[in-house]
Formats: sequence, C-alpha cells, structure tokens
Amino acid sequence: MAIRILWTAEWSNDLNGCPSQLCRKFINPFTGEEDELYCRCRHNNPWTFEIIPQSGDFIFLGTGFTEQEMVEQLHEYAEFLLREYLKNPEKFTSDDEEDDDQITFPLF
Repeated sequence: MAIRILWTAEWSNDLNGCPSQLCRKFINPFTGEEDELYCRCRHNNPWTFEIIPQSGDFIFLGTGFTEQEMVEQLHEYAEFLLREYLKNPEKFTSDDEEDDDQITFPLF
C-alpha cells in the first residue's frame, strides 16, 4: 500500500547550530493534526529522526547518517522512515518507552 503524505511546509534546514536540525510539517493521517518530522544531529553523533506530534510524546523513528553535507539524502531517509511508521506504527515506540522489538536502522 502506497502512503501519500500531505506536506504543509517545505523542509526547514538549520545546519549552523548545535544541534543541527531539519524539520518538515505534515498532516498526520491518523489524527488529522499537523505534526512535525524532526531530525537532529549533535557534533559527530548520528542523526536522529522523530515525529513531534501536536499532542503526546515524541515518536522515535530511528538513527542514521553522520554527514551533514548530504541534506537531500537526509530528507529522503526521514521521509522513508515516516512512511514506514505510517505503514506500521506498532513497530515504533514513543521516546520514553523501552522496546527491544523496535526497528533499528543502520548508519550510512
């Protein structure tokens, strides 16, 4: 099943600060609310990818990449993780939950 995401904004890229951040807003098809796809990287740590919902806890999607100059690839990977979440949200957990069955994505 193809997942179509209704984006409400283009990517916002802030690569000058610490943490570096990438953000893009979308309509969550489960809630109808505008949520945010959020990516951040501190120093040489890998990027983390999360959903920031209007209500509730952050939803951790995964980690990957250690390079900042691959912005387009970071966008593509974040959108891939979001689609995977929308297909099967049970495989992902809130930021404060522990779950050994959570999907782990490789570093690139």
